[in-house]
This record gives sequence, structure tokens and C-alpha cells, in this order.
Amino acid sequence: MAIAQTLKGIKRELRGKGYLNELRRGQMIPSVVYGQGREPLPIALEGR
Repeated sequence: MAIAQTLKGIKRELRGKGYLNELRRGQMIPSVVYGQGREPLPIALEGR
């Protein structure tokens, strides 16, 4: 049986190593959502 989870996050507009490190320092986890027939969507999820 599958269990649905809800994740809180934001859409990322900026990219780059410096920006990603800044997100991590702010307790965010940089991620990408992939889907069939869709463009990859860069997001940042709450770490805790």
C-alpha cells in the first residue's frame, strides 16, 4: 500500500553553485522534479 507524503518547497529561479550553497546554509535542499513530457522543474525543499 502506498502512502502519500506532502513536501513543502519553493520553485528555484536562480542556478549556480553559489546560490545552491546559499540554499543549503538556509536548511533548504536543492532538487529537480522530472516528469514524462515535461521540462525539469528546479525546486528547493525544506530540510527540517
